[in-house]
Amino acid sequence: MLDKIRKKYDAYKTVEATFSLAIEVPGQPKEMQKGSISQEGNKFRLDMSDQIIVSDGTTTWVYQRKSNEVQINNADPNDANALLTPKDLLSRYQKGDFLYTITDQTNEGGKLLTQIEFKPKDRNSEYSQARVI
Repeated sequence: MLDKIRKKYDAYKTVEATFSLAIEVPGQPKEMQKGSISQEGNKFRLDMSDQIIVSDGTTTWVYQRKSNEVQINNADPNDANALLTPKDLLSRYQKGDFLYTITDQTNEGGKLLTQIEFKPKDRNSEYSQARVI
């Protein structure tokens, strides 16, 4: 199934998506964020309520809305803990960085939606799981 999705995704020149992000830290209330991402090749723009992240594939700019600050970093496509764009997620599963499984299937508007959960094999990863529907 993931190979089929990756082939379809690779055929697109650009991709835009909206998403929901649930952040769960033990001992703290669950935080929900919504956002959007657009991507063309290695270039992307991620827009969330508290920050905007833009990358041209060489440099990544992170704008923190609350503090009105911009952080500029070199983009490192080999960093296992770097931000996962849709393209990254769909290629990293092939590298063996993640364990993955289908966790749910629902029918919405006559379309079958499949939820796939990814868990990094690296126990020191900055995140514990990612779910894609």
